[in-house]
Amino acid sequence: MIKLEDKFLFSKGSERACYNHPLEKDKIIKILYNKKYKSNQNYLEYKYYKKLKTKNVSFSHIARCYGFIETSKGNGLVFEKITDYNGNTSRTFRDILLDETLSYTEEKKLLNELEHYLLKNNILFADSTTVNLLCKEYQINKYKLIIIDGLGAKREGLKFRLYLMFNFYNKYKIIKQWKIFLKNIDKVKKKIKLNQQL
Repeated sequence: MIKLEDKFLFSKGSERACYNHPLEKDKIIKILYNKKYKSNQNYLEYKYYKKLKTKNVSFSHIARCYGFIETSKGNGLVFEKITDYNGNTSRTFRDILLDETLSYTEEKKLLNELEHYLLKNNILFADSTTVNLLCKEYQINKYKLIIIDGLGAKREGLKFRLYLMFNFYNKYKIIKQWKIFLKNIDKVKKKIKLNQQL
């Protein structure tokens, strides 16, 4: 049993709270706290990760999942904590865009790498928002994008089972979600331009 205190709280979404692991600083624990949602994102994510492991895919652009653990706040799902070369927690891609940390060329390169990775490994980034993606600075001024949330599906059902069973259906969804992701990036950039004009 891992005792989780409020001081370990790292971030909070609409369904899950994310805590720093109190015993292992390179890991975080996702706890389901909002039971009003019919889907259990921890369960769905774990199921999808198990499928990826059986396919022996590369985890170069997604946070590793280590399975479930009992905590004082309920059953938690343990994940790799993504940090930069200096030990700082990697920033979200949204923050990187807002700060204009990357040049257009660097940004395009990272996005092309991620898209190629998802298509090659047949990995579905279902909840494709810029906050579910971290920009890891693994060396000074050298970056790569890593998905920390939103893999597989947003809810369980026939579509989720089809994604797991049929690669061609999964590939269609990957391409569709990538287009949505690029639109999300455009929205962030429009916000940047609007702020610059004010």
